[in-house]
Amino acid sequence: MRLIYLFIAVALFATTTTATAQSGLALHLPLIIGSQPAAIPTDPPEPDPTTVPIGPCPCSSNSRNCSDFSTQTQAQACFDWCVSQGAGDIHILDGNNDGEACESLPGNFKVVR
Repeated sequence: MRLIYLFIAVALFATTTTATAQSGLALHLPLIIGSQPAAIPTDPPEPDPTTVPIGPCPCSSNSRNCSDFSTQTQAQACFDWCVSQGAGDIHILDGNNDGEACESLPGNFKVVR
């Protein structure tokens, strides 16, 4: 069956190439032998070295204290983010090293100042 399609495609191409060459038009016929075109593997794009992931707080230096957060949940998000970025507990939000940041702050309640 593929041989017949190939023959028809070649015959059509030969016929139309002559006609289009005389008229100055270009004709592009894809030659379909299989049912799916082959995927062309591509490399993933290289990360831009100037792009820094944005999180709930900076992790480059000790610039936050528990008093900078309204809730324990916000402080925990900062703590978890810096740990995931390889900075560890850079802000020293977990005084007793139990994985809970700023335990003295209220849970999900906002502190009104």
